[in-house]
Amino acid sequence: MCATPTRHTGDGGWDHRIPALCRSSGSQSHRQGKCAGNAWFALKEDRPAFFAGIWVPDWTSIRKLKDGEITDDLFAFLTCDPNAEVAEIHPKAMPVILTEPDDWEEWLEEPWTDAKSLQGPLPAGSRARPCHLDADRASESATGSSPLARAG
Repeated sequence: MCATPTRHTGDGGWDHRIPALCRSSGSQSHRQGKCAGNAWFALKEDRPAFFAGIWVPDWTSIRKLKDGEITDDLFAFLTCDPNAEVAEIHPKAMPVILTEPDDWEEWLEEPWTDAKSLQGPLPAGSRARPCHLDADRASESATGSSPLARAG
């Protein structure tokens, strides 16, 4: 299975919309114009949240010339401009995260012309500051404590 972020909604392919459960999301951290690993964000509240995703079953294409034509199940998640918290780390984009039951229902049930209105960032303050950078994973394994538990 392949997964990719996308913010382009005019290409079609939004017929198989799915929710993808998320506990945290990662963004490449950029410092002084250089990639500095991944920063991981979690919601401040302990409640279900879902990436706004699409699933494209049995997509046939050539991804690598050496492999030739292959058929894969593809998954993509919708992105948008970042909110203030994410923009500090990754100024380009953030995933669309659905946190309200009405939004989950709209994403799954409504026509695409209505559901695409969900393409926007979470309100500022709804996500914790980065709960860890990739470098923190080494300390997590050494201490046995999860950085996600430390967030918020």
